[in-house]
Amino acid sequence: MKPQHEPWLAFRTPAVRDLAWLIGTPPLLTPSIAGETGASPTASTKDLSAFRDVHWPSSAFFSELLHDTTPLLHALDADPAALIAHSENSRDFRLGVYVERLLGFWLAHPDNPRYASVAANIPVRDQGVTLGEMDYLVRSKADGTLLHLELAVKFYLGRPEPHPNQQWLGPGLHDRLDIKRDHLCRHQLALSQQPVARAAIAQRLNELGELPLADAPIARACWLKGRLFHAADAQWHAADPAHGNPDALRGQWRISAAQTSNAYSAIASKNSAEHDHPRLRGERLYQTQWTVTPDWPQTAYSPRR
Repeated sequence: MKPQHEPWLAFRTPAVRDLAWLIGTPPLLTPSIAGETGASPTASTKDLSAFRDVHWPSSAFFSELLHDTTPLLHALDADPAALIAHSENSRDFRLGVYVERLLGFWLAHPDNPRYASVAANIPVRDQGVTLGEMDYLVRSKADGTLLHLELAVKFYLGRPEPHPNQQWLGPGLHDRLDIKRDHLCRHQLALSQQPVARAAIAQRLNELGELPLADAPIARACWLKGRLFHAADAQWHAADPAHGNPDALRGQWRISAAQTSNAYSAIASKNSAEHDHPRLRGERLYQTQWTVTPDWPQTAYSPRR
């Protein structure tokens, strides 16, 4: 596993460091590296339709974005009060809520080098039924293009499974990387293309005094960040995910030898199905601490502490 450069560690304030991490880290997936369709040559028609017309920014894109945002990040590091107040202004301490507030603050900041925020958390309803919610609608400062942006920060552990697409598991076993990828493409990022969503966006633009939507296209981009954890033991090796980014942040998971011995002793003494697998050993982190450095007890932001 090659060492990874981590320029976000240069910032002192945990919330600023987390924002820099959110902007500058490589994405988990980069389907566009495989060709114009954004899918591999062996992908099925279903896979092709999932990735078509969705922009998956590259590692280089995010690296350049972090570079362009560095002056703003240094200013926030010197005076982080507004960012901290915004990121802490919630009773919901889930990681997804925290990173949404961080990125929303950056998108809405007047010194953002690329984007101007139009709206966030836009609900899409059809005859009283909520179809979903769009994370962000922004306008490019370069050419005025409207962009529907969906954010996800995920951490996946790789382990062997019969089907290769099902080898990358989240904290809950229902939260697999392939499921999240498909949900992003086929549902979340598809919302802005529906007529009822375009009508909601047109109304919002009108309320804000923005340029009318008319027939203008709405671009879509996926902002999928996180870390892939590979097994330290070769017997638990899992292949990289389909469309995986070779630059994605990596980590390792392992089974403690002592825990393994204890688990098998329990199997022998209790002969119970509940001891079929050795227990994993680790340090508990709140979700808002998952992006930070190994010195998290001293420096990590956590609204629960």
